[in-house]
Amino acid sequence: MLERDLLSYAETNWNDFIKPVSDISKNEHTHIPLVMGAELLYNFDAVTDSLFSPEKKPALANGKAYFYDSVEVLSAVDFQNRLQLQAL
Repeated sequence: MLERDLLSYAETNWNDFIKPVSDISKNEHTHIPLVMGAELLYNFDAVTDSLFSPEKKPALANGKAYFYDSVEVLSAVDFQNRLQLQAL
């Protein structure tokens, strides 16, 4: 149930934050990407901005997901697939 709720929430509220890694990794001053690639990932800074007010926002947001006592960096598609599989 929790997995389905999380997936539904992500699809409803965060789909606009799924961007190519090249866009997400652009330096804010030079606009040069740190990583080149078309793989779609959640922009976790944008997700964090949507969840917290500026004065309560954590200092760091990253794309790490915790599953089965391990840490993995997942693309947005992999994350959604994992949640869908767990919800079955």
